[in-house]
Amino acid sequence: MKTLRRFSQNRFFSHLRISAAVTFVAAAAVSAIASFTADPEARLTNDDPALSGYTSDYTLVTGIPYT
Repeated sequence: MKTLRRFSQNRFFSHLRISAAVTFVAAAAVSAIASFTADPEARLTNDDPALSGYTSDYTLVTGIPYT
């Protein structure tokens, strides 16, 4: 019985098959991570009403608020 061509030890197709598998696994991982949504109830520290809302970078660095 002859060995099928797709099972032959052709180095090019072996590398191509491994590269394709790695690409598909990476694409699956990226799509799985991208499918998760952030918690909409999470608040940023600059959204805290006790801190009077947004504080600019200039004010944080210099301590002098600008208008």
